[in-house]
Amino acid sequence: MTILEVLRPCLREGNCYSAASAIDNLYFRFLQEHGSTCVAAGLHAVYNTLAALKCIEIKGNLEQSEPFELIQEREGLWLVFQHLGKSILNDGRVHHLESATYLGVTCQDSNTILQLDRGKNWLTVIGIDGGRLSDLREEYTNIAQLFSIDGSRSLIPRLIGYKQKRIFERIQQLATNAYSLPIAIAYHVNQLVFLFDQELGAVEKNTAHQEVALYYRALTYIKEHFLDAKIPRKEIADELCVHERTLTRAFEQKKVTISEMIQLVRLDKAREWVRHTDRSIGQIAECLHFEDLDRFEDAYHMLYKVYPKEDRDKQSMNKPEM
Repeated sequence: MTILEVLRPCLREGNCYSAASAIDNLYFRFLQEHGSTCVAAGLHAVYNTLAALKCIEIKGNLEQSEPFELIQEREGLWLVFQHLGKSILNDGRVHHLESATYLGVTCQDSNTILQLDRGKNWLTVIGIDGGRLSDLREEYTNIAQLFSIDGSRSLIPRLIGYKQKRIFERIQQLATNAYSLPIAIAYHVNQLVFLFDQELGAVEKNTAHQEVALYYRALTYIKEHFLDAKIPRKEIADELCVHERTLTRAFEQKKVTISEMIQLVRLDKAREWVRHTDRSIGQIAECLHFEDLDRFEDAYHMLYKVYPKEDRDKQSMNKPEM
């Protein structure tokens, strides 16, 4: 397989690549024996498949932005490390990579677009698909979630930290023609995958904590405004300075919608008024903005397994005589 089969230019057609001289100071030095390729003016790349992993390294100085298509024959995962420069990854969602950041993106129904910014660029790209991907998803549950419909919702580029740098330095030191090279590459890539999965787990845990806090902030707002005729989702989101979708997710993790929670708060207040005030049932329904008395009574019965009048009568019977 040639590099054109995994890294295809978006704005040029046909075999527009040409052979190029060796690239200095690569992390994937073991790819040099297969020769480097000029993939755009001022930009060179090396590529090969090793241990069933697609290994690509791109380095050079672009005069203008250049988009490429990362091609996977089947469902796959791309780990993209931006050591220098800037780029945009588009896997259906747009991600911006800066120098010293990386990201893992899924490739499912379509290929991934990698657009390199003008100027100096240096990237290493690792592709995982086929049987190895199936095993990876079974072992690394946080990465497996990336393949769900909303899997990348909180995905942001991660810093290439000390641990990742040390792994790349070890890869750089591998002997090109060593018998153990495929095993060593698979081992080091697995370390990178492990670190990525750990960071995804930390992000998800932090997001969950934030969503719980947001849920209770929103609940407080609803309790303070339950007498308003309408409490739009946008109004709550604006008041709490979050996006509507973020607010919705905070309620989804509690298995309830915002409109359901508004009704629950109103019914809780209704029960208090039914049991401890002399307001008529109709007045309570109207004050709490139910469309009509029947709907109020049905909602009350569904939640408390008793109709409002029955509940009031029971409370009256249980009151101690003075």
